[in-house]
Formats: sequence, C-alpha cells, structure tokens
Amino acid sequence: MTVVFSAASERLVLMAADSAVSLDFEHGREYETGRKLYYVDGVGCVSTWGARNANDIGKYLREAWATPGARTVDDLARGVHAWLVENYQPDVMGLGDVGYHTAGFLPSGRPALYHSFWNVPGDATSLGSYTFQMIGPKGSITQFLYNGRNDIAQRVIEALLSEVRAGKETHFSPRSPGGILYLAHLVLRFAAELTPEVGPPFVVRAIAPDGRTASRRLEVTPVPSLAECDEWCNALFDSPQVCEGDV
Repeated sequence: MTVVFSAASERLVLMAADSAVSLDFEHGREYETGRKLYYVDGVGCVSTWGARNANDIGKYLREAWATPGARTVDDLARGVHAWLVENYQPDVMGLGDVGYHTAGFLPSGRPALYHSFWNVPGDATSLGSYTFQMIGPKGSITQFLYNGRNDIAQRVIEALLSEVRAGKETHFSPRSPGGILYLAHLVLRFAAELTPEVGPPFVVRAIAPDGRTASRRLEVTPVPSLAECDEWCNALFDSPQVCEGDV
C-alpha cells in the first residue's frame, strides 16, 4: 500500500508519504518498511508510489544528483522520467503501476509539480503507457496530487481534493502553508485508518520559496491543530531543519 501526497503553492511546496512498501510476487504480495520520499539539496523532492520490486530510485538520485550544480527541479523531473523509461523499465519487467511525484521551486520562484508514471494495460486489447505531466504552476492556483493503492481511500481523497480545488467551503484555508500541512495530515490519517497496510513512519517535507526546508517524521498520525501547523510552517522560514538520510 502507498500513500503519497504533494502540494505546490507560491508560498510552500510540500510532500508527504508513508513507509509501507509492497512487493508483488506471482502468488501474492508482501509488505515491508522502506523509504519513499527523497530530498535533493537545493533542487526539490521526489516521492514514489506503486510497484517497488527493483524500484531503486534512491540509488539513481544519490549517483546522478549528489552535486546538482545549476540544474533545476524541471531537470530533476525529466531525469526521473528518463530513468523510469530507460533504466527501470517496469513494462519489460512485467510490474504493476508505478510513478513519481517531483516538486520544488523553479529559478523564477514559481512552484513546480510533476507526475511521471507507468500504467499497465487495462486489458488484453490495450497497451500500457508512460506519462509525464507538469501539474503546475498554473497561475496562483495551489496544485495537489495524491496517489494510493486502496480504491476506497483513493476515491474519498480525490473527492476531498476536488472540493478544495473548486474552492468549496472548509473550516481551514487549504491554500495557506499551515492549511496545506493540515490537509497533508488529514490525508495521511485517513489512509492509515482505512488501510492497515499503510505504515509509519510518515514523512513530511516542506520547502519555502527561498530554499529553506524542514521535515518531520511521525510514528503515528495524529492530526495536529491548525495553530500547530501554522507554527511549524512559520518556523520553517526562521530555522530550517534537515531530515536524516536525505540525498
């Protein structure tokens, strides 16, 4: 099971993921704990969902992005997609759906959110496909992206995000930095409550437009108050922290 949530706004880029890893075999599926979210210093974040058999995106990032130089989050997203198609090749390996969120700020200061993925054939008469999408930026609109492998959670969370995108009334501001963090916690908590395979630790990574970054690891998924979310995001601009094990 996977839960991966990303958001990109003019004031904050955020990515969140659980740590349950599913390995698919001919006669079933097994679960273990593994890393899904990576930070490339000064560039952006990458998270992965779906099939994990031989999905060593972390090795690619460590080797190809240890010294980013002048490369941008756009270069990172395109590099991840090229690695998916040319190196990982889940279609050749006969694996299930798999994809990557990539997000960060462009040199212009604009937020950027990308989605790169492989979809298996829907039936015997169709072909699978590789897709590369630039979700944002789109004006001043905050962009949200979610992927999970539980049909019920997927439908409910997508319905929630659809309401948020449409500007429907909520008891919090889903477009403020604190509101985005609060929404991420809601998504993590809902998926964890509904699906036992969603597993801690849960990792949340935030990036400010000036490059400051902070992360938090949670062994459980209590939804913090809006005030706590605002406080954590405000602290991001004053005293950035570094998440252990980052690229």
